[in-house]
Amino acid sequence: MPSNRTLKIILFFTLFIGVFIAFYAFLYNGIKIQSFGLAGTQIQGFYLRLDKKLILEINSLHINSLNSSDS
Repeated sequence: MPSNRTLKIILFFTLFIGVFIAFYAFLYNGIKIQSFGLAGTQIQGFYLRLDKKLILEINSLHINSLNSSDS
């Protein structure tokens, strides 16, 4: 019977490999978002996929002024 520590290590690596495979499959199928905004930017037509390298396609990117103070 393996020790408790060995079982924890095996469980950790099994979960790590499972998460890695799920993340790879998720990126291989691609992530598509119609539009979203983040920190003063507006992105439309966001598409991220994995095909031997990460490929990012963006239809339009609008960057608003980040500094609103007049100095």
